[in-house]
Amino acid sequence: MVFDNLHHVIKEKLERYDDPSVGRFVKRARKTWSPHPDWQIVHLSNGKESFLDRNHSELITEVPPSYRDVRWIEVEARGKEMAIEALRRGWCGNGEGCAE
Repeated sequence: MVFDNLHHVIKEKLERYDDPSVGRFVKRARKTWSPHPDWQIVHLSNGKESFLDRNHSELITEVPPSYRDVRWIEVEARGKEMAIEALRRGWCGNGEGCAE
């Protein structure tokens, strides 16, 4: 199973990514990646006009904190390459690093 943050927040009508259900469902989805849970892939996207907008934004401005424990993140953004580069500079540039 692939966890998708945007689908989850819309379905559950959440107000933020640090809602406990996000981390709980990331972990539940990871269990389906047996026998290699560290191969888990999650989808990452943000709403275009608002947090609960179903349309994908151009870039990624927010990342669920629970994604820190996931090795493989598939970016779903209209400007995918620019979004990935911005994530590498910002989210990954805080000393924790990201895979190339």
